[in-house]
Amino acid sequence: MFVVIFGRPGCPFCVRAKELADKLKEERDDFNYRYVDIHAEGISKADLEKTVGKPVETVPQIFIDQEHIGGCTDFEAYAKETWVCSSNHHDYLQYGNNFIKRLRHQPFFISAIRKIRMSK
Repeated sequence: MFVVIFGRPGCPFCVRAKELADKLKEERDDFNYRYVDIHAEGISKADLEKTVGKPVETVPQIFIDQEHIGGCTDFEAYAKETWVCSSNHHDYLQYGNNFIKRLRHQPFFISAIRKIRMSK
């Protein structure tokens, strides 16, 4: 999976999106991303709107595998639904919007799981 984040300097949501992407890249073999500084690259609002395909009021604007998903909160929601952001992500299984953690001291099949609600 490849993510492109279009952002600008001084934008706190751009920083949050980049930090999440850094974390995912560190934890997952199937994830990579590119951060594009729209000021450094000379990308105008009109250019970004043309790329997104609709009016753009804020940054970051984020694409996953060339599909526009929205801004930072959309990216966070997508990541929450798609991946587990944990250094021990192999110990977790996704179940809808909840995550199930395998407890190491009990066999998996003997009530060895508990639901963990991911906080926002």
